[in-house]
Amino acid sequence: MKAKALLLIYGEGGHNAQMQRLLGKVGFTPDNIQTTVVALNDSEKVQVPPNVEQFILPALRDKHSGFSTLLALKGIYYSIKYTYRILRQYDCRMILSTGPGIAIIPSLIFRLLGKQVIHVETWSRFDTASHTGKLMYKLATRFYVQNQEQSALYPKAIWAGRL
Repeated sequence: MKAKALLLIYGEGGHNAQMQRLLGKVGFTPDNIQTTVVALNDSEKVQVPPNVEQFILPALRDKHSGFSTLLALKGIYYSIKYTYRILRQYDCRMILSTGPGIAIIPSLIFRLLGKQVIHVETWSRFDTASHTGKLMYKLATRFYVQNQEQSALYPKAIWAGRL
């Protein structure tokens, strides 16, 4: 029997900071949760709570040199590979994401399998939607925004305030 699991997807920088604040607000500690937690990240620099298994994906794009088809295809391949591995290894029923784009492929797979996807749009957006947010808004079963101005961009989103 596979262990129940929660999949966290976030990257370095602001995405990491938001996930750490979110976990703190919900009172998450590895000692008080009976579910295995797995993290899918795009960098070894990401802070992962103790006892959390981490899978590191190659980035879908280079933040400094722009889009590369080869890099994107490599990222998509590894997203599918690790998502499949996580689903084989764990009874994973939900994704919790604070971005970045690496959340899209696993979220699509989870939704096709009837699983829950929760996405928190980045706190750095006010008047424009992020590329990830535009896609996750359509994929997520619950979509949260942190700035009231984003409610106009995402009418069905839940305004949760800043983390």
